[in-house]
This record gives sequence, C-alpha cells and structure tokens, in this order.
Amino acid sequence: MYYRLYFLFVVFLVLPFLAISQSSGATKNVGAYGIQIGFSHDRSKISSTDVASNVLFIINNVNKTMELNLELSSPAGWKLFSKRSRKISIAANDTMYIPVRVRPAYNIEGNTNYILNAFISTDEFTLANAMWYIEVKKISAWSAYTPTRKLYLTENKDSSSFSVVISNNGNSDEALRLSITPDRELMLIGSNGESILNYPSSIYLRAGQDTVIHYSLKLKSDINRPEDNNFNKKESQRSFNVKLKIINEKTGKGSNKTWSGNIDFYKVANSKKVKETKFDALPITVELNAYDALSHNTYTNLSIYGNKVFENNSTLNYYFQADFVQNQLRPESFMGNYQYIGYFHKHFTLEAGDIGTSRLGSSLSGKGIKGSVTFFKNTLGVLYIQKPSLFDGYYASGYGFSHTLKTNKLFWDNYYQYESNDMDRLVKNVGTSFLNFRIFKGHTLNIGGGYSVESHNWDPANIVTVTGYEARLGFSGGVRKLSYRFSTIYSTPSYSLRRGAKTASGGLRYKINRNYNINAQYSYSDLKPILYFKGVIVDSTTYNNVQTMNINFNYVKGKGFYSFVPKYTMLKNNYIDVNTAGMEFSYRLRSKSAFKFYSTVYGGYNRFLRNPELGDVFAAMIRASIRYKTIQASIRYHYGPYYQIDQLQYVINQENPQKLYANINHDYWFLNSNMRLITNMSYNINTINLRQQFFIRPELFYYAKNGFRFSTYARYMVFGEGEYLRTHHTSQGDIEEIVPSMAIDRFEVGAGVKFNINAPISFKKNLDVRIIAFRDLNGNGKKDVNETGIGDMLIHLKLNDTITNDFTQNTSFTSRAADELDLVTNRKGEAEYLNLPMGDYSLTAQPLASMGGWFDGKTFYHTIDRDKTIYLPLSRGARVSGGILVETDKYGTGKKEPLGNIRVTAIKQDNGKTYSTLTSADGHFVMFVPNGDYVIVINEAAVSSHYSFIQNNIPLTINEDFENYNVSFYLSEKKRNINVRGKRTRYIPIQRTQHSTNKKVEAPKSDSLIEQKTQLDDPKYLPVVEPNEQGEVWVVQLYANEEARKLVTEFDTLKDISSVRCITGSGGGFLYISDSLAKKKLAKKLLKKIKKAGFKNAKVVSMVFGNRVEDEPVEEGINKKFKKIKSDSDREYFRIEIKKSPKKLTSEDFMALIPDIKVIYVIQQNGLYKYSLGEFDTIEEANTYKEELLNAYSIPDASVTQYKEDL
Repeated sequence: MYYRLYFLFVVFLVLPFLAISQSSGATKNVGAYGIQIGFSHDRSKISSTDVASNVLFIINNVNKTMELNLELSSPAGWKLFSKRSRKISIAANDTMYIPVRVRPAYNIEGNTNYILNAFISTDEFTLANAMWYIEVKKISAWSAYTPTRKLYLTENKDSSSFSVVISNNGNSDEALRLSITPDRELMLIGSNGESILNYPSSIYLRAGQDTVIHYSLKLKSDINRPEDNNFNKKESQRSFNVKLKIINEKTGKGSNKTWSGNIDFYKVANSKKVKETKFDALPITVELNAYDALSHNTYTNLSIYGNKVFENNSTLNYYFQADFVQNQLRPESFMGNYQYIGYFHKHFTLEAGDIGTSRLGSSLSGKGIKGSVTFFKNTLGVLYIQKPSLFDGYYASGYGFSHTLKTNKLFWDNYYQYESNDMDRLVKNVGTSFLNFRIFKGHTLNIGGGYSVESHNWDPANIVTVTGYEARLGFSGGVRKLSYRFSTIYSTPSYSLRRGAKTASGGLRYKINRNYNINAQYSYSDLKPILYFKGVIVDSTTYNNVQTMNINFNYVKGKGFYSFVPKYTMLKNNYIDVNTAGMEFSYRLRSKSAFKFYSTVYGGYNRFLRNPELGDVFAAMIRASIRYKTIQASIRYHYGPYYQIDQLQYVINQENPQKLYANINHDYWFLNSNMRLITNMSYNINTINLRQQFFIRPELFYYAKNGFRFSTYARYMVFGEGEYLRTHHTSQGDIEEIVPSMAIDRFEVGAGVKFNINAPISFKKNLDVRIIAFRDLNGNGKKDVNETGIGDMLIHLKLNDTITNDFTQNTSFTSRAADELDLVTNRKGEAEYLNLPMGDYSLTAQPLASMGGWFDGKTFYHTIDRDKTIYLPLSRGARVSGGILVETDKYGTGKKEPLGNIRVTAIKQDNGKTYSTLTSADGHFVMFVPNGDYVIVINEAAVSSHYSFIQNNIPLTINEDFENYNVSFYLSEKKRNINVRGKRTRYIPIQRTQHSTNKKVEAPKSDSLIEQKTQLDDPKYLPVVEPNEQGEVWVVQLYANEEARKLVTEFDTLKDISSVRCITGSGGGFLYISDSLAKKKLAKKLLKKIKKAGFKNAKVVSMVFGNRVEDEPVEEGINKKFKKIKSDSDREYFRIEIKKSPKKLTSEDFMALIPDIKVIYVIQQNGLYKYSLGEFDTIEEANTYKEELLNAYSIPDASVTQYKEDL
C-alpha cells in the first residue's frame, strides 16, 4: 500500500518537470546508444523570399568518441546551403553545433508547413533523428475588377456582355466563388441565347495568374411596357443593375476577403425630350372615368393631379377630384369635392385644401391650411381646419401645434390639438408627447404619453367634462444572434385617442445559423372603453380581451423556405369565450424565376369555455398561391369555425361551416405593348345557407403614341343562396322565418381616358440640338461629302457651369455636372436632344462596338443658345503591339516563367482613360488606342517574385504620322537577397550585382499634396493610392465614382486644411477623400472648412477599409429607411399599406405608429405618397404579416394591397 502511494507521489512530482522540458523551444531526441540530436528551434515561420536559419546540435553522452553519419533531408525543390551528407566525429561527452540554412523552392505555396529532417546513423543503422517544421506565410492578395462599369443597349439590341477580371498576386492558390445578382428585368443567357439559372461560379486561380470571365445578359421581353405616368412614351434611357460578389470558398488564415462590384446596364434611345415642353411647365395628369354605364346609376369621376420638382429640389404637389352623379348641370360639381396643393422645401412646407394631421388617433381633418418650418434640428408645425368647407357654413373647426426634435440618438415629438364640433356639441383638447432614444448601438427606448379633455355641451347648465390619459413604454435591441422587443400601452377608458386600452407585446428572435432561426411572439390586448352619446354614458360594459402566443421555427434549404408555427389564442368578449390551439405549416419556393409557389396548412381545436357541452371543435385551413409570369392564381379552403365570426355562429346554431375561395388574375400585353388586357375572376362558396358568388371583370387598355390612355371594362357578377331559416330576436320572443332560395346577377360596363398636359410657367424657351457622329477620314474635324455617319455611338452630353470661352485648351472640368444625358446614334449617326435648356455643354462620342481602330475624338464644348446641328468627328487611332523579352540568371532556378495572361495597359495622360489587353502564351500583345500621349504599363504583380521588369511605365506619343507602334518589356530574373536569421545575430544581406543592358526608366516624382507609392507616378494628376487604414473611419468625400483622375492643382486650396487621396471604389471609379478621422464630429468640422474652400458638394461618409464585414445587423435607430418602389417592377408584390399622404412624410411621422420597424416602402401614385411595409409573393403571406402588425401595433388604416398601375 505504501509503495503504491510512494510511486504515485514520485509520478506527480516528476510529471510537471517533464511537461516543462517538453514545452521548451528545442527538440531533443535521444537514441538508444546515448546520442542526442535536436534543433535549437523546432518551428520557424518565414516568408517565401526569406532564407530560414537554425542550429542543429548533437550531444555524445557516451564515454568514447563516436564516428557518425549526418544526413539532412529538405523539402523537394528547396535549396540547402550545406552538404546533405557528411561524416562527423564527436568526442566523448561533447556537443557539436552545426548551422543549417535553407531557401524555399520556386513558387512555394503559403500557409503550409514543410519539414526538414536530420538523421544520425552509424554504417549499420540509424541512431536518432530530429525534425524542423518551417511554415511559409500565406499572402492572400487576390483582387477583382470589372473593366466596364456601364454597358449600353441600343433600340435594336437587347443583350450585352460583360467581364470580370480576377488576379491572384499572392503566394498560394485561391478557391473563389462568384455570385451574380441581376435585376429582375435581366436574365443570364448562354452561348445559344437561352436563359441559364445555374452558371459556373467556382473559380480556382493559381498564384501569380489572372483570369477573365465573360457573361452575357439579356433584357426580358416584358420590360418595355409603358409606365402609368408616362403611358406609351418611349423612355430615352432605362437603367438596370447587376451586383457581383466574390468570396473565398475556403476560409483560412488571410483568406476571408470579400469583393463586390456593380455593373449598370442602360437601354438608350436616339432621341430624348429633355423637357416635356418648349417652355418650363407644370405637368398635369387628367383622368376621367365613367362607371356603370347603360344603367340608372351611372356616375363619372374626374381627377386632375401632378407634382413639380424645382431646381432647388423643392416640390409642388396638387390634386383635384370631382364626382358627377346627376344628369342635371350643377356648376358646384365642377368646384370638386377634393382639392389640395402643397409646397415642400427642406426648410419649410405649406399646404392648403383637404388636409389632415397624419397622426395616429388625431381627428383633425377637413378643409384648411397647414405649414411647418425647420431650423437647426427642430421642426415647428401648425394647422387650422374647418368642416365641411373653409369659407361657407361649417359645423366643426380646430387647430393644432407640433414640435419635433431630431438628433443622432434622440427623436422627440410633441403635439397639441383643439377641436370644436357643433353637430356633436363636443369640445376636445388633446396633447401627446413621444420620445425615442437610442441608448447604445442596436438598443432603443421608447417612452410616451398623452392626455385628453372632452366637454359635452348638450346641456349648457350641466356640461360634462371627461379627462383621459395614456402612457406607453417600449424597448428593442439585440445581442449577436438574439434580437428582442417589448412594448406596452395603457390608456384610461375615456382617453379620446385610444379608449380603455391595455396592450403588451413582445418578441424574441434567435438566428441559429443562416438556415435556421426561431421567433417567439406574445401579444395581449384588453379593450374596455366608455362610450358617450349626448354627454351621457351609453355603454361601459363592452370589452374585448385577446391573447396570442406563437413560436416560429423557420428553416431554409436550397430554394425552399419552411415554417412550423405552434399557435395558441385566447379570445374573450361579451359574446364569446374561446381558446384555440393549433399548428401551422408554410412552404414557399424562393425563386427568381417566373414560377413562384406558396402554401399554408393549419389544423387546430377550439374550446368554448361558456359552452363546455360543445366539446373541442376541429378547424382547419388550406391555402395555396401560384404565380407564373403574368398569371396568378390562389385558392383557400376553410373547414370548421376558423374565424371569430364563424366561432360565434357555431355557438348559436352549431352549424359547421365550410368555405372555398378561388381567384385568378391575368395581365396580358399585346400589339407591341400598345394594348393590355387585365382579367380578374373569382368564385367563392359557403356551405352555410349555400351562398355562392361568381365574379369576372376584364379591362382593356390602349396606349396611344400621343400619350393618351383609353380604357374600357365589363363586369359581370352572379350571386345565389339556398333556402334557410332566419331567427328574429324581439322583446316578445324569437320569431322564425323561412327565407326562400334566390339568385341575382348584375352586368355593367364603363370607360375611361387618361392623358398628360403641361401648363407653361416660364417664357424661357428650350431648344432642339441634332448630333451627327462621323468618321473623319482626313482628320480635318469637318464632315465632308464622302464621310458617313456612324451608328451605335454613345453620345454623352453634360451640362457644365464652369466652361470658359477658350475651347482650344483641353480642359478637365472639376465641378459636379448639373445634368448628364446619354443617347445612341441611329444608322445615320444621328441623335437628337429635344427641348434642351440653354446653357454651356460638353459633348463626347464613344463607340459601343469595335470600330477597327476608330476612336472617339476630344471633348467638344458648345454653348446652346439656339436650335443647331453639331458634328462630332471620330479620329483614326493606332495599333500598339509588343512582347516580353526574358533575361534569366546564370544561378537562377532554371524554371520557365509563364508569360501568358499578363495585363498591359495604356493610360491616356490628358484624362486618365485606360485601354488594356492580355498577353498571349508567348508574351506578345496587341491593342488599338486613339491618338494622344500615353504611359504603357505592365502588371508587375503577375510575374513571380523571382523576376522583375527592368523597364515599366513607358511613355509613348501616338499621332497621325504612324499607324503602328511597338513596345517591348524586359523581364529579368532577380539575384536573391539571402537573409540569415539566427538568435542574437543581425540580418546579413548577401547580394550579387544585377547586370542589365537596359537602363531602368524612373517615373517622375509627384508634386501632389500627398506622396505615396502608386503604380504610376504622374506629375499632373493625383495618384491612385491604396488605403492603409483598418476598420471603419470617417472621411470627407469630395468626389465619388469619377471616371477620370483629377488634376493636382484642383486641390491647391486644401493644402493648409487636409490631404486629399484618390482611391478606387468598389465599382471601379475614382473616389477623392480627405484624411481619415475616428469620429464623425471631427469629420463634420473638417467638412465646413472644405466647403469654404470651394468644394460645395463635399459630404461626410463612413468607410470601412481592410477586410469588409458582411451581413452587419441593421441598427435599431431613430431614422426610418425609405425604399422607393415602382409600379412596373414591384407591381407583383403584396404589401401592407399603412398611410397615404399628398406630401412626402419623414421618419417623425412614423415613430409613434411603428417605432420598431426601420424599413418603409414608398410609391407615388395619383398625386399621393403611399407608405407600406413588407414584400410578399402572395396575399396570404401579406395577411399573416398584417395580423402580426395589428397584434404588435395599433395601425387602424392597415390594408393589404398591390401597387399596380392605377387603372
């Protein structure tokens, strides 16, 4: 026993020392014959150009001299700077130290451990060995760009190609994944012109190589449909976008880089109306519709509306509506039943006519006037209204005051209103205050309250005064994958805006990973209002209590979205008390194709607590929605008491309902998109009383070339029900009546017309300009008889406010263009700008296809002061060819350097424009460039680190004297710098002199504001630099997405204020930014100084340098994010509309209504701004989301809608 304890004690005593010895940096291996071998460092980390150094020690622990063999085994291809095999003699009890140096192999791969092994042996057998692990650092330095960020399609062309250039300048191979997301109007096509959905996206790129990947895109056939506001007018330009993203397929050390880019596609015509009329005008839309013609109930609606955007970005909105319901001429009908006009400026607003407060619960609406003024971060508003008219007799009037304060973290809204209603003999005073405060990033606190005082004046001697109050509290936030929200409202039974409400709602959402998430929700609502009539309480017993609980288990796999939702609801009011428990399953096909599918299945039981004899009653629901191109169909089936009204009916007569609803909609365009037929058909049946209804409504539209839209519709409906027993509840008892079966039908037709007119508001005339692009054969700049026009030329017209009268100088403009307009020439080389405002313009022509050495000429400057024709000559360029001449080193690696796919670029010196090509396998290249001064640059990063170009940045002047030029690049193998790194030793450079017959041309040094290393040092233009910051910083952005570089002299006024850097943006354009700052406040101070120096369009922006972080959570902040939608591209989606307004609303208008929702969609139709939430493929999904919204918030005007054309 004691021996065992002693043995354990010795083991525990010795083990720590053994662990310490094993954790030391040296590796010692003791052989069976007393020979010990090891390296002073068992692990080293070097770069691919370093020489690794270590010391091998051999210890002889025996009492005699040992004659041994030493063998060093290095990785394949590595250079060992010592003998691999040698004989050594070690005296007794002595130690031998041997330095070991090794150089990595040619094109060594990074992020890899290599092993050098040392063996000690006699002539008969091996005694011991030691291993040295050498890790070569991985340098992940791949980059990508798109040579062209803008692609143009002519009227006769509906497809185009683009390319992505990817270069791997690191020391290891890269496995990349490219994703392409085109707009819904575009589709990827293959070589046969057919649409492809699964395109090659995995790219394996070897170190030191680059590749070019080509893709083709085509416009879908239905994108040329006329928009509602423009009818059949052909737009001169429509834009589409393709988003590109490249990531590493394998994440690892130095491999978490992400690149994203954008390519814009433009569908361009050869003629454009810059302004609608010859004179500045107010656009007015007139719409006249007649309904239910050929009957005694025919009526007509006239709407006149529009909006005007002025040069200072202020807007004027106007709307007029009149209804005609009688045959007799009534002049007052032409005065209209709705009039509105509103002017909106960034500092103030003014509205008159039919107005309201746009506030939850406010009853102030009618004829009146409304205005607001904004100063600093405060906005003050006031309004006054009367009902039913502002000037004639009225029975109600009121006024209101509002104040909002908005900062980065705080939103505070205060409101007061007074209302007097003579018809109801009621005077009402209401005040509210709402505070939204962002505590810290991602966490927001909402606090609010209100009061109301009502005076009922039915009895002057006994005026009844009622006071009410409200309080609200909310909080939302998130931590990593968990987000949460909570809100509660309490109001007294007499509070005017929300009587007797006690509500609470909360939710938790946890994102497990990109495919799984869990969402739990709870809501409680208890309403017990006190209602008054003529100052007397008429009802204080009405109540409605609802509690809902559900947990959403969501799962995404491929294109499928699956949702499992257990639900439990408790409903209790004056008429019913029921608990419902069930399970819902939903499936949605997530596809960008023309086919979409959505389905939901629900099953559950209802328990009626006041009627236990009914037992548990089963209820179910099945719904499905299918959409294919322009056809959409949906079907919904209910079994049992699913809705509250069915549950109440079941308690009364125990009838088990079954309901079926079916709907189909078809949107068909024909005759070259000049005619459109919309057909809607529905059928529903209810087994209770056997009620059935069938409905069909086709509507035909014709879009005329002159801008008119004509429409006509027909509507047929048939309704029928079977015989049933009806019970009347009276004071004398229940009376039963048999209602016979019946069937009725109804047919109606109608027609309408819609057109635009323009009301002139200025006598300043707009002009017509005709552009002709032609081949200038003799280079005289004039169009001669034998010089024909050129089709498919992009004509770029730019308004320029800083133009001078000296057109001989090749001036580079620095001001931001007030307007830029693009057209494409027809076959005759002609393009036409109609109704162009007077001014100074610059004009350029750019070929959209290969022109065989013909290029656009210089930029031309013209003052447009009359109708004129302008000729743009194209000059002939030159052929630049050449190759790479290789010079190898006598003591080099001896391996052949790949010369293919190396980019050669010609940079034009006057505007920074570039022309590039790739070398062939033997290093030769050919490209065409226009006349001018160039610097020819070759991509030095495309060759291995063992080689370097002796000469780069070669200046070249191309003129009309020669048609062919030759440029050669000399590639020389480097003499390696051997760096010996040992313990307590300095770096010892070992160099050989590099011999070359060519002298290296040094680029001139830049005299710009900042001097940094760039690929091209240019004395006239600000160099392009690589930011060295990491993470998020604040900068002042002077210019964004510029296609040409800026002159250094342009920034002379900033020498004493800030440095200016030119960097390349994600889309490939040039960005000009200031020094980086850690805080936004400091950047704002710098912005003021920069604006005083003349850069009026500068702004503060946040930039993230280094590795870009994707999928950052949206911050729950003060501001709402408004996303614009269009009726043509977004008309298929269902949304929940929450507000309409004749003026554009801001974040403040939604804080009290939906404090926790950030993204709001907005569309402008018929003079109204319409605001909505969500984006759903089917109406069933939208209705589900609407129910969730109503449980969480009080949105009285919420409705599900589709923003199609206003028909």
